[in-house]
Amino acid sequence: MEWNPKGDALKIASDMLNDERFPSAPAKIAQRYDWIARRLNPAWTYLYRRGAIEMLAGIGSAPYLSIRVLATEETRRFVRSRQHLKI
Repeated sequence: MEWNPKGDALKIASDMLNDERFPSAPAKIAQRYDWIARRLNPAWTYLYRRGAIEMLAGIGSAPYLSIRVLATEETRRFVRSRQHLKI
């Protein structure tokens, strides 16, 4: 696909930290970026595997990997450690 999960992950993590109104519901996040689940899910997986977000799974989350995504203390560390990168 034409998108980059690493770059998308950094964008999401940064926006989660910098926008107090950032949604936690997957459908609202997808709508915010005008992304399909197939683009959003790899970015979340990238963040989750690095411990940079909390994902709450549950019935009815399809087509998304979770029903809610939350920033953690590690989200800030993730963003700070990658601010200098051109992803």
